Amino acid sequence: MQSKLNDYGFIAAGDINGMRSLSLARHLTEPNETINAVDLLDNFKAKFDELEIPYSMRQQVDKMSIVIQNMASARTQPKTQL
Repeated sequence: MQSKLNDYGFIAAGDINGMRSLSLARHLTEPNETINAVDLLDNFKAKFDELEIPYSMRQQVDKMSIVIQNMASARTQPKTQL
């Protein structure tokens, strides 16, 4: 996914480091458990000061958050039948 985002110009090669938080979260969850990348990044951003995250990493995570939010909003939701 990282290379595809880079290929299409959504992120630069240096921004790929912002995906580390998503990768780490995937390793910390059960194999069948679904993670919500938008919530994960929002929670991480809320703890920037507490965790003393460096400015450069904050920028990477902010950019990745925007990309993930855009991807999430572009997904089509299945229509429910009444």
